[in-house]
Amino acid sequence: MDEPLNTSDAAPPPRAFAQGTGILLQTIGIMLALSSSCLWSLAGKWDKTLDRGQVYQQMHQGQTIGVSITHLFDDPGRAGFMLTVVFTTIGGLAIAAFGLGLQSDKPRSAWGATISAGLLTIVLMGAGVGLWMGTTSIIMRLWNALLVGVVLILFGFAVAALKQVLADPPPRGLHPVPPGFDVRDVLAGEKPSKLAVKELRARIEAEQRELQRLERELENPNNKP
Repeated sequence: MDEPLNTSDAAPPPRAFAQGTGILLQTIGIMLALSSSCLWSLAGKWDKTLDRGQVYQQMHQGQTIGVSITHLFDDPGRAGFMLTVVFTTIGGLAIAAFGLGLQSDKPRSAWGATISAGLLTIVLMGAGVGLWMGTTSIIMRLWNALLVGVVLILFGFAVAALKQVLADPPPRGLHPVPPGFDVRDVLAGEKPSKLAVKELRARIEAEQRELQRLERELENPNNKP
């Protein structure tokens, strides 16, 4: 029975780190988006809704009902909470999308992942400043700090992946098919074996010896083989 080739000594695929970073970005990006959605559902813990009496009082005084943009930024803590939730959702989805592109060896995905992680880091840092300046829960402040740390780590991985992609850019368009590839071999489930490789090597070496003999005869036509 033919033994399959040992692929343990095979060289790693090009941009292996970038492709692995793509998987990491997909996982963490989805987790960021889902966490912000859960955090948004708990917004009432930090921003109490108005009861019926308060709504009637605001209507009687001619005040705006609900939350306006100006009212939102009156309190830095409220603005920081909004920025954290909204941009964690958007940034997490963007990071996950570009991570999928990195895993698929898309040429521009490394730039997109690096820019997305960098911008999200800046926004979260600004939101953290608002959270610490305004009136908000310590849990929200610590959560923002945790998000900043996670996104900073993702940014470092994205930068390293970008360097690898720039050093060895992936081919544009469809991936090239290796020479000698036959889809019928794949469909038939045939795998290379040591015996097949030895037979191929022996055939090639025999052909090389025959070519060398013919070259010697051409160089010395008077000599008989």
